[in-house]
Amino acid sequence: MKTKKEDRYVREKVASNPNAPAKILKELAKDEGWYVRGNVASNPNAPAEILKELAKDRDFYVREKVASNPNSSAKILKELAKDGDFYVREQVASNPNTPIEVLEELARDGDGIVREKVASNPNSPAKILKELAKDGDFYVRGNVASNPNAPAEILKELAKDRDFYVRAQVAANPNAPESILFVLLSDKDKSIREKAKIVAALKAKEKNKQLTEAGTTKTQLPKKFRRRR
Repeated sequence: MKTKKEDRYVREKVASNPNAPAKILKELAKDEGWYVRGNVASNPNAPAEILKELAKDRDFYVREKVASNPNSSAKILKELAKDGDFYVREQVASNPNTPIEVLEELARDGDGIVREKVASNPNSPAKILKELAKDGDFYVRGNVASNPNAPAEILKELAKDRDFYVRAQVAANPNAPESILFVLLSDKDKSIREKAKIVAALKAKEKNKQLTEAGTTKTQLPKKFRRRR
């Protein structure tokens, strides 16, 4: 005979099983165990009606899992963006399905980590990233600097940021233009100069690969990158 703990463990496993049918997930969504309900909330096969109910769950952990579920609808995410628990709002800010207008609201959130998540969300448009690039929290600015969608004009400004961490993120951004990497090769910090050189070398390697595939002559890493120390 299974103990109560063992029985709960089984229910938790079933709730997280991607092959669990909707009928079972619907029952487990009412489970007394918050971890069980949380596993249902994060299950990729959880139907919309179940996620809608769990979005109102009394336990923040469950709501957090709904907020992180890639199948949560825009309507659910919009409601969870107003949640009193910052853990929930953080997950909304990270969700790839979060509507732009919701990201705009969360970009002004009082919690720094929520703004960090918006700054790193690949769906955040240039308008939002431009505002967050001026954020007082250097981690927020750093996430903007590492965002693959950050426009060149934003990276150009962040390459001059007063904080080492932000400039380092610009240097490591694979989409940073050559002109910005050249500026960072003169950075006062050696590790940033090295990062900029590595990214520039990778760009040259990728370009060579494309040229080889196209049957054209290879190019070397630009001299300005090879001469710097």
